[in-house]
Amino acid sequence: MKQYSFKTLAFLLAFAGLLSSCATFSIKNTSVQDGRENREYRLLVDAWDKKAETVSVVFVYRINSGEWKEIPGLFNGTNFEALVPAAEVWPGTLEYYAWMINAKGKKVSSKPVRIPVYTYEQAKSKAQKSYAARLFDGGSPAEFIWNESAFLKLRIAPAGSSETQALSSVECTVVKADGTLVLQAKRESDSLFTVPVNAPHSGSSLSHQWRVRWVDSEFGDITALWPQVPASVPVLDQLALNQRISTLFAKSLVHYKNVAGSYFDPPVVEASLLYDPLLAKYSAGNSSVFLVIHRGAWSARIRMNETADGYYRVGIPVRELEAGPVTYSIEFSDVFTGPGLVSAEYPKGKKLPVSYRTYGEILKETVANIRSSLSHTPPADAFEQKPLQFVLNANDPAVSIESVRLEGNGFQVPGGSLVFAKNGSAWV
Repeated sequence: MKQYSFKTLAFLLAFAGLLSSCATFSIKNTSVQDGRENREYRLLVDAWDKKAETVSVVFVYRINSGEWKEIPGLFNGTNFEALVPAAEVWPGTLEYYAWMINAKGKKVSSKPVRIPVYTYEQAKSKAQKSYAARLFDGGSPAEFIWNESAFLKLRIAPAGSSETQALSSVECTVVKADGTLVLQAKRESDSLFTVPVNAPHSGSSLSHQWRVRWVDSEFGDITALWPQVPASVPVLDQLALNQRISTLFAKSLVHYKNVAGSYFDPPVVEASLLYDPLLAKYSAGNSSVFLVIHRGAWSARIRMNETADGYYRVGIPVRELEAGPVTYSIEFSDVFTGPGLVSAEYPKGKKLPVSYRTYGEILKETVANIRSSLSHTPPADAFEQKPLQFVLNANDPAVSIESVRLEGNGFQVPGGSLVFAKNGSAWV
């Protein structure tokens, strides 16, 4: 296969487009509608020739792979058309194309087209499926709460271009434990329909199915059910609702981990209570969050401060951290309509570590860093009645030294130590 560069391919495509825009004749099919048994079928093509004074079109067709027949086309002001007699239109497949002689004397044809031809029953069945495919859920609840009314919702997509119909009625059959209701839907918009389902709801579930009727211009009354099998929707009784609230609440705390700090920068614990719509609906807005710190069998509870809506934080007291390593957990609670006070802990049955550097650890590390930043070479010899010089070099400018004293044995000086004087970056 011959390979082309990107530039060459781009040029060829542009050249092909130029040729297309400069075409002087064309013929192509425009009939795409399904056929009906014993009903004449209109064949249509677009055909033109800029260089010809007149254009003549001939249609060629056959039914169910039978003999090809020709029929002249007539110009209707827009297209060329021809009618296949109703007596020849049988269930199966109609194939056709058209041809013409262009100004150059060349015979040109349109591409063959296959058109399905249906019986009345087949066409009606197809139409029913098309109508049913336009039905879908409009935002009905996934579950019902036993003592709350709610709305079932249905959406009907717009009709296709080939459908000529009028909406007749929309109703919903609701089956509850205490009886069956057939509810007429209210039209909320062009596509949305609703029915109210009033509380209380008994039993563990209810089912519903929509019935939509249209008056079709060809088939008359058409009825579609959605869903095909009645949908079952669970009903939460008070016990199940209480359990749902407790379960959701236990998962509502979001903890920002990696709690770490030091004596000079105490660690802070942060958390949020993120409620889903159900929790937010039933919450009395009386939540509280406590930090619990543990050391062996000892523990202490510290209320966390709500710094923003649902956001809590508190620092771990330094005095407790200095007393020894601690772990922590979080206890939280709120009051909800129904179950009342609900409490939970995070993490359940576990404790979280705290990374902390004590004052002693920081001091020890600081002293070690200072020592490593100093350098000193002892004098090689000492002579009687001669001065002896000691030099201490400070190699880290980040370490600020306030004073240096020399201490040891054998010094006959007041206090037994000598004070160094600063000389540049060294102490002498």
